[in-house]
Amino acid sequence: MVGVWSRGWAWSWARKEQKAAYVRENDLPQMEQRCGLKLVIQAIVVSFARSALEEPLVVCTCIGRAAPRNFDGAHPPLTPVYFFSHGSTMMLGEESESATYWKKAGDEALANNIKGVIMMGAHWDAPGDEVHVATNPNPSKSPVAYVHPSKYVDYKLNPDLPTAERCVSLLKKAGFAASGDATFDWIHDTYLILIRMFPAGCPPTTLISANERYDPHFHMKLGAALRPLRKENYLIIGSGGAVHNLYRNHWMPMLRFSDNFAQERPPESWALEFRQAVEDVIRE
Repeated sequence: MVGVWSRGWAWSWARKEQKAAYVRENDLPQMEQRCGLKLVIQAIVVSFARSALEEPLVVCTCIGRAAPRNFDGAHPPLTPVYFFSHGSTMMLGEESESATYWKKAGDEALANNIKGVIMMGAHWDAPGDEVHVATNPNPSKSPVAYVHPSKYVDYKLNPDLPTAERCVSLLKKAGFAASGDATFDWIHDTYLILIRMFPAGCPPTTLISANERYDPHFHMKLGAALRPLRKENYLIIGSGGAVHNLYRNHWMPMLRFSDNFAQERPPESWALEFRQAVEDVIRE
């Protein structure tokens, strides 16, 4: 896979380096089924944040290996759209191939002077028919289990309030019951990715909630409403996971070794089958 920025801004990652995009199969927790639906919805959102003729969609996840479409130079300049599987919270405290890939993606974004990041995570959903946009000018961070606070407490968040208001306006224009949430504090599903992508400092970032009903059609429309921001050099990111059942996870190796990757047994077959199904849908 070779990712491409529009107008020929090429990422010079060799095919062998592309392996950094994916967590090893042994890194995949057995997770709750609802998060599988979350991944599908968020992948739909980011895929509809591009049109059928636009490129690229980069799926960087422990369940997917979807390559972006090749850029042919015929379309307006557009930023990439990412879906990152944020994995365990312990990825903040451990080095991994996925974290290395996220850093490369962040470096390329900064080199191409992105205006900001617009992001939907896995752990924030709005009730009823609503969509919320984070407008807290000084958000705190939710604590991260099994990670020393030094890995994240001093990272200064950078909420982009003007862009948040623009997102509210775009969503309202598209018929959504959208509103700002001035009390929302950021969760690891977003700031974990941002710390790894942009360790030197958080770019202006806008967080958007999912909707608690997880209706794919609702979220496709949401992604389409935000698509024009790509032409203004905003980077759109979705994060979450695909196969997730913490009740069936084998915790002892992680607790014993304080190592998220210290898995002594492979994922169960049902988890691998679902992962493959989601990958097939995204790729094909």
